[in-house]
Amino acid sequence: MPSPTVVDPADIDHSEYSWIWGIPPVSEFPSPEEIRLFSSLPPEIICLIFEKALEYRPRPLHLLCVSHQIRHWLEPLVYQHVTLEGQLQFSRFYRTFRERRHSATKDTTFFQRYVHSLFICADYPQAEKVVAIIRDLTGLRSLACWDINWGKRALNVVLDSVKTVDGETVFPYTHLRRISFTASLLVDRGVTFAHRAFRHLTHMDIYYDPVVNWESLQYLEGLTHISLDMATELPTPTSDELPFHYSRILSACPPTVQVVIFCVVAESNADFDLLDSEGDYLPPGWPPSDPGPSTLETEGWASWLVPELRCHDNIDLDDLHPISRLALGKIDPRAVAGSVTVQMPPNQLFRELLVYFAWPDNKLDWDGTAYWHCDCWTVAEDIIRKRQGLTYAQLVGQLLS
Repeated sequence: MPSPTVVDPADIDHSEYSWIWGIPPVSEFPSPEEIRLFSSLPPEIICLIFEKALEYRPRPLHLLCVSHQIRHWLEPLVYQHVTLEGQLQFSRFYRTFRERRHSATKDTTFFQRYVHSLFICADYPQAEKVVAIIRDLTGLRSLACWDINWGKRALNVVLDSVKTVDGETVFPYTHLRRISFTASLLVDRGVTFAHRAFRHLTHMDIYYDPVVNWESLQYLEGLTHISLDMATELPTPTSDELPFHYSRILSACPPTVQVVIFCVVAESNADFDLLDSEGDYLPPGWPPSDPGPSTLETEGWASWLVPELRCHDNIDLDDLHPISRLALGKIDPRAVAGSVTVQMPPNQLFRELLVYFAWPDNKLDWDGTAYWHCDCWTVAEDIIRKRQGLTYAQLVGQLLS
């Protein structure tokens, strides 16, 4: 292998990467001597070294300036997972996207081939820019477009891309396996999950809307994981409403589904472990008299609750709140409870049996570069394994221990 051609940092077009990094000082670039140390190694080893180095946080993206060959290796990894936060970052990425798309010297299909996931959470991006990006990124495997306005516009591009050519249905996003969106779009468009755009999905994350035709989930024969947020855009479901929503979704899911996350916990109902199936405090007469702020500050909530729980560790499962039964896996072994808040009481019995979706940490679920992060699906699968055979009495016993 010939020695890598050293790139002078001054010659690099830093604007191409300004959407994710600033221009590093020249002192941060490897010297020519440091670069030549690699020249005697096999190219596969050199490539592996730089790929592993790119996993560090913050990402050392100035490594793309080491040589043209290394840039050729690393650039596809840089763009594999694109998360755009804020208008400035979105605008910078769009500028790079547009310049590449119309370049006479660079690969105009680069983004189509290498961008696998796109998460757009910018503030009010211009609609035509969103449309241009989505139309071009036909190699997407995952698309997250939550916003009720431009997010719907982005998903509309995907829905409208279905064409009939010579009597056959053509869908350009053949690799798309995960979509994260607001379900009200389906109502606005008058479409269901039987639409061609959803046919090959394996994962979906959805802001729940009860008006949607959820029964059409049965058409998604490849679906394995689905998450429904019922706590962000809607009033928190009551204990009377939850069983209906559970049953409706679970009965519609195809047999391929392995994980269903019902995100139903918010700050307003984080005490569900103390409530019965009717939403009243459990047991009768609960809660005990307020211990006062001084007791709570010195001894904590657990010291106040444990004596009460010690007397009631054999409560019938049917008496528990619907979220408690969900967390225990008693609604369906595939179903897991999720929470939009991390402000859980420290003594909350089911706190270890919840999937947390608190922003901004949960955005890492769509960031394939966060190698240390366990996404919501991994957490849910671990919960399903952990709670097998676990009883309410055992949970109380764990708290007492």
